[in-house]
Amino acid sequence: MTQPILSIVVPTREGLPEYWIETLLKINGDVELILAHPPGMEKLPISDPRMQ
Repeated sequence: MTQPILSIVVPTREGLPEYWIETLLKINGDVELILAHPPGMEKLPISDPRMQ
Protein backbone atom coordinates (compact mmCIF):
# COMPACT_ATOMS: atom_id res chain seq x y z
CA MET A 1 0.00 0.00 0.00
CA THR A 2 1.34 3.42 -0.92
CA GLN A 3 1.36 6.37 1.43
CA PRO A 4 -1.63 8.66 0.69
CA ILE A 5 -0.88 12.27 -0.20
CA LEU A 6 -4.12 13.41 1.44
CA SER A 7 -6.15 12.01 4.34
CA ILE A 8 -9.68 13.25 5.04
CA VAL A 9 -11.76 12.31 8.09
CA VAL A 10 -15.47 12.31 7.23
CA PRO A 11 -18.11 12.13 10.00
CA THR A 12 -20.74 10.28 7.99
CA ARG A 13 -23.08 7.34 7.58
CA GLU A 14 -21.54 6.37 4.20
CA GLY A 15 -23.56 9.03 2.40
CA LEU A 16 -20.59 10.81 0.80
CA PRO A 17 -21.98 13.07 -1.96
CA GLU A 18 -21.10 12.18 -5.56
CA TYR A 19 -19.62 15.68 -6.01
CA TRP A 20 -16.99 14.98 -3.31
CA ILE A 21 -16.08 11.60 -4.80
CA GLU A 22 -15.71 13.01 -8.32
CA THR A 23 -13.61 15.95 -7.06
CA LEU A 24 -11.32 13.72 -4.99
CA LEU A 25 -10.79 11.37 -7.96
CA LYS A 26 -9.24 14.31 -9.86
CA ILE A 27 -6.34 14.53 -7.36
CA ASN A 28 -3.11 12.97 -8.65
CA GLY A 29 -2.00 10.44 -6.04
CA ASP A 30 -3.72 8.35 -3.41
CA VAL A 31 -6.45 9.93 -1.30
CA GLU A 32 -7.49 8.26 1.95
CA LEU A 33 -11.01 8.77 3.33
CA ILE A 34 -11.53 7.82 6.96
CA LEU A 35 -15.25 7.37 7.66
CA ALA A 36 -15.92 8.19 11.32
CA HIS A 37 -19.04 6.68 12.88
CA PRO A 38 -20.73 7.64 16.15
CA PRO A 39 -20.01 5.10 18.91
CA GLY A 40 -22.41 2.16 18.89
CA MET A 41 -23.81 2.89 15.41
CA GLU A 42 -23.85 0.03 12.90
CA LYS A 43 -21.78 0.57 9.75
CA LEU A 44 -23.77 0.59 6.52
CA PRO A 45 -22.44 -1.34 3.51
CA ILE A 46 -20.65 0.70 0.83
CA SER A 47 -21.63 -0.32 -2.70
CA ASP A 48 -19.43 2.20 -4.55
CA PRO A 49 -16.53 0.24 -6.17
CA ARG A 50 -14.30 3.34 -6.04
CA MET A 51 -14.19 3.12 -2.26
CA GLN A 52 -12.29 0.23 -0.69
